[in-house]
Amino acid sequence: MRLTPVWRMGWAAALWLVPGRRRKETRAIAIGLIVAGVALLVIRRVAGSYLVDNLTASDSVRPAVSAFWTILSDGLAEAAWVVVFVGVIGTLGAWLT
Repeated sequence: MRLTPVWRMGWAAALWLVPGRRRKETRAIAIGLIVAGVALLVIRRVAGSYLVDNLTASDSVRPAVSAFWTILSDGLAEAAWVVVFVGVIGTLGAWLT
């Protein structure tokens, strides 16, 4: 189940409820996106290192497990970069208006 419409409606409601502070709320949402995206990238890196180091019994299979983790989590990393990019665009938009 995709929750995209739920968080979009939540943010729209938050912006609708504060008519005098919309720029600040937009900036806060955008900064939250940046923080969430960067945190996701860091967690992916740390979890990948931990799993690859602890799941491999010998050094001969380490490249295979590392490649498996990279392939498995590539979509997650791409989504995190999109979230960071949208957050940067939102922050710039709030700053320029």
